[in-house]
Amino acid sequence: MLTLAMGLHFISAILMLIHLWRYSANGEGIPMFSVLSEVLEMLAQCQMIWMLLGISVGWTVSSNSSHPIRDKKLLLINVTVTVIHVLLVLWEQSYDESHYTYHIHENLPGWLLVSLRIGLALLISYNLHRTTSEERSALKKDFYHGFAIGCHLWFFAFPMLMVVAIFFSEYHRLKVVTVGTTVIQTASMVILSRLFLSRSLYWEVSSLSSTTLPFKRDRGGGGFMTLLNNH
Repeated sequence: MLTLAMGLHFISAILMLIHLWRYSANGEGIPMFSVLSEVLEMLAQCQMIWMLLGISVGWTVSSNSSHPIRDKKLLLINVTVTVIHVLLVLWEQSYDESHYTYHIHENLPGWLLVSLRIGLALLISYNLHRTTSEERSALKKDFYHGFAIGCHLWFFAFPMLMVVAIFFSEYHRLKVVTVGTTVIQTASMVILSRLFLSRSLYWEVSSLSSTTLPFKRDRGGGGFMTLLNNH
């Protein structure tokens, strides 16, 4: 899930940067790239939301946690947030194109998206507090600490840059929000990806590590050959 989200996020960032580069040159940019970038970023956001919310309640880490799709309460939250997110992005896309190109997100749906991100960050903070308070394993608590840092960087990047952009001239606000959010969220993905590497802390604490996987690596580095030798 993280790999897919990272791919969508990367392509979205490239398209938006090309649009901004062309906009600086001709004053129009490439509107199709801008719209496509927003759509891909929306998909990346939805993917991240499902994954981060699931892990925040112990999915794949705590043995007694269920899959997000099987947890009716979590599934309802995920579906509701996804629908709201999609509707807000579509609403924002309906704004006047000339104004939108110059003042992206400076409208009602844009600020509602900011509120949604803050609300999700608070929800994940609450989930992590409950999960860690019930967790006795020091190793798992260390994992959740690093996970919390990555989550908060991801969700607070956009709201923080929207506030910071207010202090810049209108001409530069789009670049500040786009470039700043991309940099911070990329840093967040780097932190999360390091947690989820096959030989990482996540692999040590994950319930997946107790299953027999074809390419599972052990701490001794035997990897796939160890599995073959066991047979």
